[in-house]
Amino acid sequence: ELVAAARLLGALTTLLGLWFLASAFRPRNWHTAVVASVAPLLVASTQPVMIWTLSGLEGPLVMALLAWGFGGLWRRIDDDPDALSTARSLLLAGVPFALVCWTRPDGPIWALTAGIALAARAISSGLKPACQRAFWFGLPALLAVTAQVTFRLSYYGDYLPNTAHVKAEFDPASFPAGYAFVAKAMQAMPGLSIAMLIGCLLMICFRR
Repeated sequence: ELVAAARLLGALTTLLGLWFLASAFRPRNWHTAVVASVAPLLVASTQPVMIWTLSGLEGPLVMALLAWGFGGLWRRIDDDPDALSTARSLLLAGVPFALVCWTRPDGPIWALTAGIALAARAISSGLKPACQRAFWFGLPALLAVTAQVTFRLSYYGDYLPNTAHVKAEFDPASFPAGYAFVAKAMQAMPGLSIAMLIGCLLMICFRR
């Protein structure tokens, strides 16, 4: 039955996303397992995740792919600060973000954000190495978006999906509604919002 199948896929991809979050911290004993469980539990306890898991839409898949992508970046950097210095390693790290681009039209934002962060980490070595890291990391996403836009043009005759024409509005009058949407989202996910604010404060105060 299609609705049950869609909900089952949503539940499986949510579980996969939570697994990727936990595995990013590489739990090896009880202490590290407890630490690794904090992020998945915070995510699983939020209302939107509970609702989207059973909605039959793409939300759980996006979460799983982002957890895979960012978790992979964290593991590589945690093992070796210079792990993401070769073209091959950067291309592999960019694959989950390329799949996100195929899942949602706003997927390139995530790939761009991660690419800028990788470039910023390498900027002390010079502008050229920083740009090279961003390029090789973003290449899978760039190819994915190019292929998707080519398909849209050949099939629909348009650069953007139909939903973008309905939902995306570059009008200053719509900004207050956008801010209200973000505020409501943060209120619906207090555990994640508080953790994010504490994390930002710690990064500001302590360089490590």
